[in-house]
Amino acid sequence: MDKNKIVKIYLIGGFGNVLFQINYGEFLLKRGFKVEYCDFFLKKNVITNVLKWTIHGTTKDLKTLSFYNEYKFTNYKLTDIFLIILSKLFSKSIFWVEYCGHSLPSTLKENKIICGYFMLEVPISPVLINNLRSKLLEKYSEIDKDTGIVHYRGGDYSNSNNHFPNLDIYYKKALRKLGVKYHVVTNDKQLAKKAFCNDKNFLGVISSESVLDDFSIMISANILIQSSSTYSWWAAEISKANLVYQPEPFFDHLEWKPLSNNNKRVGISYET
Repeated sequence: MDKNKIVKIYLIGGFGNVLFQINYGEFLLKRGFKVEYCDFFLKKNVITNVLKWTIHGTTKDLKTLSFYNEYKFTNYKLTDIFLIILSKLFSKSIFWVEYCGHSLPSTLKENKIICGYFMLEVPISPVLINNLRSKLLEKYSEIDKDTGIVHYRGGDYSNSNNHFPNLDIYYKKALRKLGVKYHVVTNDKQLAKKAFCNDKNFLGVISSESVLDDFSIMISANILIQSSSTYSWWAAEISKANLVYQPEPFFDHLEWKPLSNNNKRVGISYET
């Protein structure tokens, strides 16, 4: 591989999505490419407003993790942005630019600018896993290993979200199978309390300070029940939990089976 070839990845989405994109960058580095990142689509601006993309505050998390120092980030170019949008609209490469969606790039035989999720068919990088563990795993090492941690994401239950039907059935089945006391980590404390308050094993919602704080709690758990989110999936991937429950299928709109290195995952159907 010609080491002068550069792939520039425009990051998109929340923390879990971005980890998949950086993981793909690690994969390309091993193949001999030089890799650059740009955070333009992670910020509020005219383009993300027009595209109606949700801004998750991921740049703050990347700064906290020192990723801006450890990885090469470069500035955006208006030409790149324009061609990415055209590529997304026409579902094909435009010159040297490709919006890939959930697929891998069609070709990487030359310098290229790409934007996409890169969740599938890419090995999970041990370098990235160890980096995240070293920064986040020990923060909540005192968590009781005999109790479980449940990740519950309030947005999965919004009326406009059709990707997560019957998740309440998944949680009930997983918790019944598990049979231990548990805390809940969530971005919607009121909804979580309402969902779990009648369960005798529910110990309460853990109040945390940030997205990364929640993430640290989850990866420190010995027993983890995921939600249907890439954020939750990565917490399970990084954790050293002895047992992980996850929804099966993970999404109902996408054939989604990343190349996980975690053999402790157990799928729980949310079908009635």
